Amino acid sequence: MKNTINIVLFLLLAAVGKAQNLSSPDGNLLLKTVVERGIPYYELSYKGKAVLAPSRLGLDIKYERGLMNDFSVKSVQTDSLDESWKPVWGEQSLIRNHYNEMLLTLEQGFSGRTLNIRFRLFNDGLGFRYEFPEQPTLNKFVINEELTQFNLAHDYTAFCMPGDYDTSLLTPQLLFLRYVKRCLNNPWP
Repeated sequence: MKNTINIVLFLLLAAVGKAQNLSSPDGNLLLKTVVERGIPYYELSYKGKAVLAPSRLGLDIKYERGLMNDFSVKSVQTDSLDESWKPVWGEQSLIRNHYNEMLLTLEQGFSGRTLNIRFRLFNDGLGFRYEFPEQPTLNKFVINEELTQFNLAHDYTAFCMPGDYDTSLLTPQLLFLRYVKRCLNNPWP
C-alpha cells in the first residue's frame, strides 16, 4: 500500500511543471511551454539553438487580481492545418497556411478563472494569442497591462519601422526625417 501511494505521489509531482512541446511542420522550430510556481512561461528554439529564452506570459487586470499567477495546466489540445488560399491582390497568387497548433488551457487557483493561450507554430515563425472563454468569474474587465515577455536568447540585430499612434498623420517627408534621425541616433553595429 505504501509503495502504491509513493508511486501515485511521484506521478502527481512529475506532472507539476511538466513542459508541453510543439514543433513546426518541418520540425525546425520547437516551442516549449511550462507553468512553474503558478506562472506560465514559453521558450522557442530553431534547429536546437535557443531563440527565445524562457519568457513570462500573463495579463494584469484593472481593479482586480490579474491573470498572471497561481495557474495550473487544465488541458492541452493540439491540431494542425495545411491549406492554401487565393488573395484578392498581391504578389503571390496562392498563399499556403501551414501550422501546428497548441491550445493551452490554464486554471487559476485562487479565482477559478480559465485562460486559454493558443500557440501556432509555422515553419518560419510563432504566433500566439490570449483567449478568454465565457465564465462567470471573468465577465467584464479591462486589461491594465500585458505582461508578455519576449526574452531574446542572444544579442540579435533587429530592424524596426517607426510606429507611433499618430504615424498616419505625418507626411512622408516628416516620417522619413523621423526615421533617419532614429537611425543616426541608434546606428547599426
